[in-house]
Amino acid sequence: MSRLSSLLVRDGLVGVKRMEKAFQRQVIYGGALDTILLELGLVTEERLTQYLALASGVPPATRAELAGAQPQALARVPREVAAQAGVVPSVLVAEGLRVIVCEPLELARLEELADALDLGVQPVIAPEFRWQVAFAEAYGDTPPARFATLARQVDVASGAIPVGRARSVVIEAQVPAVEVPAPVLAAVPADAVTQQLTAAAPPSEEPARRIAEWDDAPRTDPGARAGTLAIVEARAQLAAASARDDVWRALLGGLRVHTRWAGLFTVAGGVATGRMAVAEPGLDVDGMVGLALTIDAVPTVRTAITRRHPHVAPLATGDAAVDAQLARLGVAAPPTALVLPLVLRDRVVAIAVAHRGEDALGLADVAELLPLAGAAVDALAAIIARTKAQAAPPPEAAASAPSSTEPAPPPAADAAPSAASSAPIDELIRAAEAGDPDALDDALARADELWPRLAARFPGELTVTRYQVAGRPLRASQHGPLLELLVQIGPPSLPLLLGKLDADDRDVRYYATAVVAELRPDAAIDALVDRLFDDDFGVRTCALEALAGYPQRELEPSLRRVRGQLHDGDDRRAEAAALAIAELGDRGAIDDLIDAVDLGGVRGTAARRALVQLTRADHSTAKRWRRWWQDHAEQHRIEWLIEALEHKEEALRQAAVDDLRRATGEDFGYRPEQARREREPVIERRRRWWSEVGRARFGDA
Repeated sequence: MSRLSSLLVRDGLVGVKRMEKAFQRQVIYGGALDTILLELGLVTEERLTQYLALASGVPPATRAELAGAQPQALARVPREVAAQAGVVPSVLVAEGLRVIVCEPLELARLEELADALDLGVQPVIAPEFRWQVAFAEAYGDTPPARFATLARQVDVASGAIPVGRARSVVIEAQVPAVEVPAPVLAAVPADAVTQQLTAAAPPSEEPARRIAEWDDAPRTDPGARAGTLAIVEARAQLAAASARDDVWRALLGGLRVHTRWAGLFTVAGGVATGRMAVAEPGLDVDGMVGLALTIDAVPTVRTAITRRHPHVAPLATGDAAVDAQLARLGVAAPPTALVLPLVLRDRVVAIAVAHRGEDALGLADVAELLPLAGAAVDALAAIIARTKAQAAPPPEAAASAPSSTEPAPPPAADAAPSAASSAPIDELIRAAEAGDPDALDDALARADELWPRLAARFPGELTVTRYQVAGRPLRASQHGPLLELLVQIGPPSLPLLLGKLDADDRDVRYYATAVVAELRPDAAIDALVDRLFDDDFGVRTCALEALAGYPQRELEPSLRRVRGQLHDGDDRRAEAAALAIAELGDRGAIDDLIDAVDLGGVRGTAARRALVQLTRADHSTAKRWRRWWQDHAEQHRIEWLIEALEHKEEALRQAAVDDLRRATGEDFGYRPEQARREREPVIERRRRWWSEVGRARFGDA
């Protein structure tokens, strides 16, 4: 589990001290580290599952896979065999048996299971408690009390709504947070909701008076009502909407009744992307179009989406860069704003954000607006249903179809599809991109039509382009709906993606690499290694990110090709090879790097830079590097880093302690800028920790 802790600490999700507390609790109570982190409330299940997948190189289990095992899959694996292999059979697919696993992951056992079943085994990973509950349900057992309790706690914390319980509106304003019931909002008259909200509000708010004042004031300036629809009219337009944008406009027009600015963001992956806004004159409505907000960076937005409830709270985050983005929502830092999620089939597909500029929203101000979310979702569902109906063949066509069971031959590669055959599959693809699982199933059943159309459309409409993102790259599914669709399809999309990895268009190569990085199939390792030498540095970075998620032993054969470029390739490829070796932590390349140092020039400099990054030591000649390697070849890299804490250069000491913190989650209070006599006791504690605890936890070199 060292890689999981390293990644969580590296990305700032769990602090070093909290990770130390988690390790201490693990020693006392046992269980996997992910169980401890959830019990301590240090990370959400969704984010933890993402990092489990990243740390293990195994795709995350979906909700459907955790919901229940396919009887045919269970029949193939007896309970005793499943327990010994550490798997929960999920579903039989064309490629073999899909199984749910958890940490610690034993790949050797999976190989033995595949041999015993004479069947391919595809693992998907889940937190330990989900595995325990799924195993118990699959084989008719009772899950251990610890994991059953944790499951209930996590479901409540994530906003799972038991049948019969009303949704809630979470309100955070200048008064303490209040959670007030809003039962079946679309079906309850607005005045009833207002009465409930008013009852929960502090007496001094006088909500009825405040609503009246707000409604009266803008009428003195007719222009201030721009983009506004009476709520009755908004609901009528929603019911008659024939396109998605019609739904957005009607919803925003209704929200403007009690607000000055309202905007609509579509949600894909972890990003909310600005689509359109309406506002009174003087407030900007164009700046938010195309704005990509990282959901995790804005707590108010994150809360509304994770709980799937309307949320009223300040938008400002305290992060200057994020708040500068939020200033494009009409005004900078409104005191409070409404975030209204649109939930279609248990998935938030969009959010509406509305505020009153410098004026705060009160508890009762949002009551009349909330039912519009349900009406908008109903309108979207109706549009999807009509799209599916249009895509289905007419009854007479189905009746006249030949009865032969032989599949129709695929169209010739150079033949243009007819309008009659291409239009329906395009409609299905659009519906699948919009999140309709039935449309996805229908499209997959027509593979001969599907793959050529997806290949022609790739990468599809982008909600966020690669050039809009600063810092760490987004996941492929965050860039656009077609890319998200390919991620959902999973391994069957690999042939299409491998073809796109060699495309002449650098953007196509980038998005194809991003999808492969998210899927991480074993068959893509060689193709990803090729992309390490791409002319586009963004593609290189994306390929490196993907390869870093594979276990080192799986990369070993392909990394030998990378090492060869240190000597046989040109200077450009040698530089790229040295960078990849350093980023992937390939200690098997150290002999090759030392030999390259002897070559001097560009490749010698690149090789020395890679050696410094790997070892956090620094030597000027190949002879001195060889001497260092003879003394340290049998040591673990963590021992190299501990030794580097004594280096004479502060920059190397800083780099070493940063690497240690990421790799182990341990800090011990070391400060590289301190005087040597102050650092020495801390370094000695580090050495004792390695001898007594670290070596057993992190293994041999």
